[in-house]
Amino acid sequence: MLRAFISFASEDMWARDFLVRQSQFSATPWTFEDNSLREDLDDNAWKMHTRGLIENSSLLILLIGMETHLARGAIWEVECARRLRLPIFGVQIRRDSPGSIPDCMRGISIINWDFDSIRGELARAYVWIMKKRRSAHE
Repeated sequence: MLRAFISFASEDMWARDFLVRQSQFSATPWTFEDNSLREDLDDNAWKMHTRGLIENSSLLILLIGMETHLARGAIWEVECARRLRLPIFGVQIRRDSPGSIPDCMRGISIINWDFDSIRGELARAYVWIMKKRRSAHE
């Protein structure tokens, strides 16, 4: 099973909630866990805690809204996942007013909010992860 870390700007929590709920009801082999922090932490403690969550994930999904390009936490999470060499993709959460793509997403797939497209990206990540695991065991 894939464990996805969902990164987002705080004002887009509704989109994360919707994606998590949808995964619970859809007929896919993927589920998303809500790993949101429920407490305020200082910057270093937050980064340490969040890095551990990202390390225990199979991939990172960045939900891109109007303010995501300004969301320092979401940008740091993408950069952390890049350093860990995790598969990453972005999802534009609004078709009518797509947000600016953060610089940290250069060269990374960005898709529109469409469950078939999301499933396709998750399937590509799954294949990549399986290939990586097989080569590690050879």
